[in-house]
Amino acid sequence: MTARKFHESGYTASRIWLHRQQARFQAMTLRAFLLCVCLGLLNATTSLAQETEDTPRSTPTSRPDESASETQPKSDTPSSLKPTGNDVIYLPGPDGKPIAMPATAKLKEYLDSLRVPKDNGEARRPDYFITSISMTGSANRREERVTFQAKLNIEVNVDGKDVPIPIAMQDATLLRVHSTGGSEASLERTNGKGYLCWVQGQGKLELDLSMSVPIRKQTARRRVQLDLPSTVQSDIVVTVPLPLVTVKVPEGTTFEKNVVETNNTKIQLFGVRGELDLSWQPIPDEKKAKTTLQSNTMISGRMSKNSIELDATQIVRATQGSFGQVVVLLPDGFEVDYLESDEATGYQMDEDQPNRAIVTLSEPTTGPVRLNWYLYADFDEQVGSPKLTGFEVERARRQIGSIAIGTVSGLRVRSKKADNVRQVGISELPLSEMPTPARSASLAYRLQRQPFSIDLSVEEIPAYFKVKPTHTLSFSPSESGLRVELESKFNLRVHRGAFKELSLIWPELEQDGWTVEQPSLRNGEMLDHYLIDVSANGDEELTVSLSAFTLIDDLSDALTLHLPLLDASTNLPASLIVAAASDVRTDISGAESAQGKTVLRPMNTEQIAEYNLSEDVDYWIVDGQRPELNISASVHEQSLRVETSVVATATDDDVAVEQSLIHRVEFVPITQVNLMVPNEISNEVEFFAGDGTPLLANDTGLEQGKRIEKRVRLPNPLLGRFEIVAKFAAATGTTESQQWTIPLIHASASEFNSTTLTLRSGGNRELSPVGDQWQAKPGVVGSPQWMAEGSINSLSISGSVSTSRTTQELSIARSLVRSVFDASGRSISTAFFEFETMPTSTSLVFPPGYRPSKFFWDGVALPTERIRTSPLTTVAGEIVYQIELPTSESEGPYWLSVQYGGETAGLFAWNESHRVQAPHFSSGAHINHTFWEIALPVGHQLFTLPKGYTTQSPWERNIVYWHRQPKHELDILLGAKNRLANGPLQSAPTSDGNVYQFSCIGPPRALQFRSMSLAFIVLSGSGVAMACGLVLVKFAATRNVLSFFVIAFGVAALAVWQAEPVKLLLQPGLLGTLLAIIAAYIDGRSKNKAPFNLMSLSSNDVLQSSVELSKIPATADDSAQDHPAVLDMSSQRIGRPTEVGSTNA
Repeated sequence: MTARKFHESGYTASRIWLHRQQARFQAMTLRAFLLCVCLGLLNATTSLAQETEDTPRSTPTSRPDESASETQPKSDTPSSLKPTGNDVIYLPGPDGKPIAMPATAKLKEYLDSLRVPKDNGEARRPDYFITSISMTGSANRREERVTFQAKLNIEVNVDGKDVPIPIAMQDATLLRVHSTGGSEASLERTNGKGYLCWVQGQGKLELDLSMSVPIRKQTARRRVQLDLPSTVQSDIVVTVPLPLVTVKVPEGTTFEKNVVETNNTKIQLFGVRGELDLSWQPIPDEKKAKTTLQSNTMISGRMSKNSIELDATQIVRATQGSFGQVVVLLPDGFEVDYLESDEATGYQMDEDQPNRAIVTLSEPTTGPVRLNWYLYADFDEQVGSPKLTGFEVERARRQIGSIAIGTVSGLRVRSKKADNVRQVGISELPLSEMPTPARSASLAYRLQRQPFSIDLSVEEIPAYFKVKPTHTLSFSPSESGLRVELESKFNLRVHRGAFKELSLIWPELEQDGWTVEQPSLRNGEMLDHYLIDVSANGDEELTVSLSAFTLIDDLSDALTLHLPLLDASTNLPASLIVAAASDVRTDISGAESAQGKTVLRPMNTEQIAEYNLSEDVDYWIVDGQRPELNISASVHEQSLRVETSVVATATDDDVAVEQSLIHRVEFVPITQVNLMVPNEISNEVEFFAGDGTPLLANDTGLEQGKRIEKRVRLPNPLLGRFEIVAKFAAATGTTESQQWTIPLIHASASEFNSTTLTLRSGGNRELSPVGDQWQAKPGVVGSPQWMAEGSINSLSISGSVSTSRTTQELSIARSLVRSVFDASGRSISTAFFEFETMPTSTSLVFPPGYRPSKFFWDGVALPTERIRTSPLTTVAGEIVYQIELPTSESEGPYWLSVQYGGETAGLFAWNESHRVQAPHFSSGAHINHTFWEIALPVGHQLFTLPKGYTTQSPWERNIVYWHRQPKHELDILLGAKNRLANGPLQSAPTSDGNVYQFSCIGPPRALQFRSMSLAFIVLSGSGVAMACGLVLVKFAATRNVLSFFVIAFGVAALAVWQAEPVKLLLQPGLLGTLLAIIAAYIDGRSKNKAPFNLMSLSSNDVLQSSVELSKIPATADDSAQDHPAVLDMSSQRIGRPTEVGSTNA
């Protein structure tokens, strides 16, 4: 026992040494793995940022079929084995079915070769094709297998390689194979795909096969199925050992059968494509076995007031024996319209029994045989009700079926008496198997046995329908006074029943003087009721229209008109639409009479939208049992007023004149305008509509003094206010000061009450009016205006050349600038300036290195002739652009936009500084507020904020990280999206990079900032944080609260002066801190494992230990608790070796 315990002590010491070595190896492995993870994370983050910068925005992707064809063979073929031309693989085709193809080919190229692509204008032949297949087979007596002799004719078009030809025939067992021709062939059986024929050599090949195919037995039916290769010509003959059979083939395949020899039937198939599917069933001899039948009759009837139609489907089959004809007893009094059946060759009626039909089949069969009967019968409802019976099949022991009877709309069918049938619900019938009319039936029966009979009766259903009237009253002047036209539309919704005429209630028809144009009315049985010929059956919708008119001579008193009404089950409130000619004014209200009070309510917006008429009509809802209206009307003559305003604009060469003739027409539309044009401008004046459309003007030949009359034709009749603009020019001189007389155009039909004059200076020339009649209009912002009372034939203005040009005082509410940077540092900017008032001209100064490309005014590009450089002296390198602004009829604010490009503002590398500027006005312009938006290249972040600007891109959290999100949308800030969408906003460049927004008070100042790439941000932020963490891990003296306070204070102090960089680096700093924590955790875990000392025992120590251990009494429990020496040895700390003897002591 002592020796055994000492042996266990030595074994424990060895195990402790091994455990110590294993712990050291695990600690080294974990440290190496941690270092690799840290380096891999930094490298992956840097690579991702670099790929974001370098990768194009859109890369072409391969199509699914190309990628599958290129990658599938590589993944399936081992790297140590290379496919050869003789290897065959199966890949899924476009339809999902496997396709056999050479292993070295690609799927797309192989499929293209099968489609026979054209080469040099000629169709390229495929590698092979099977020209024909012929098969002759016979079934054995036990009908277990069919032995076929097959012959395939194959033509190979390529030479020098093995061509795989799939010939299918999966279910066949080959008995013999023989080939003849110029090509060599060998067969190979594939898993689940039949046989594959390998052919080598070009030419024709005849492949003779002997095979055995199993017969599948399905009760009394036998079936043979075999996959065949696709071919143009096929000839298949199968002989079965039965004299009488019924044959079934798939749709598209035809057959012929002949009885050969004594008890055999030869079946020849035509049109077999891809699969042989042949079924046959023996037919018992009708002469040897008594035939008994069963039938299932499904009858669908449709009744009208005087006739009934039947669609009956009978399915007849033999329960014993076979049959070659079917005898059916049809209903009495019915005529056969026609019979449909695939199995029948025709029918004839028995001369002795007129309702007995004898149907002859094409061949004896056991069924099922489907007969579709179509019958009809006429009856007189005064004589008697129709009776339904018949469809009894002779020799049928069991006859069941379903019966469904329906009617046309407006009628109701009832059953008086029924024998051998059971009435059921419509849902209990097999409607999917019955003729279509059964689905709308109202009576349903189950046929229990023959003969059956059902006595039917038909009655009309009282019509129930709702009417929604819509009346349109149109007023127009006539020779005698006023013409009133009425257009009434009655929208009927018939819920049940039927009718052939409608009753119109209109007792005041003659009293109001109405003349009905359509439809024709007939006097009804009731007084003041008129009949309209219109019919409806059952559930449907229809519209009845009525047109009438009346002439009113006396308009001094109010009129009273009555509206028609239909005699319906329910009359909904009528809609009234009142339309009057432009020269007619009407006032309509509801009247009160003995029948009640008529109330007019205006329609709401949704109700008006249903009619989609013009805006010059009134819409009403009429409440009242008998609509009655009080109408006051008056007819007016045309009224025309004309005003004029003149705008004279000075240029370097002449004075451009635009005279606007503002017409106000009331009551009657006008189609042309006559104007008196001075002779000196009659040949050069041009006329335009208010929207700029040119107008055609012709001389009328009328002259008054020094004026000639011109007729200006309008594009369409106009009513209300419209404007005609006449444009002409007055030549100027070259002197320092000059005076001009501008002739004015007058309207022939009206004199001007006043004339407004607007003078616009331009081309270094200032204009002013001459004469005391001109009074300046106070409070006008922009170009000065004057007004003169009365009609003026001409006006005089003076112009002076100015040697010094001053900029007009401008008031700009705000400016918006958007700059887009590319990776090279070049920027393309768009500046928007919002004018509170409309200026005539302005000047923009562009800093050195910046040049404009496009100017826009209210979203419309300005032509180049309105923009020119100014000779004004500025700072070296600056260029001043003078801009002549066009007039705008829209209300303010007005937007001046310019797109310009700048020189390189600094490459976007790791950490760079950038500067961008905006144009400014030369003088006299005050800008209240500036908003600037910049877009950096992909993969770059804003590192420092520009001085003098407030950021408009606050930090926002996006699930796991924080980012800066612009607070505003540029198009919303502009507030004039509808005018700017087709101009500067559409042509402005876009960017997929980060967008930042800034704002400041006053005009835009130079924007200077620093950017940093995403890779450098992650590397610097996480690197610094991880270095600090590793210092804390490595040096125990730094692991105290003071160190953390020092780091936190340093970060806070840096954020006081550089808040934005600190916020940007905090997130990657958290990543580095996390990596440092993981490193500290792994290092701590490795150090906490207690190592063990390996003890060396001498022979004396062993002998002494043996003596001591022999003194220990032996017990039944030999656990480690009875051996203090072993326990003390396993609990040693790192230090010098401890002797066993001293431990026991």
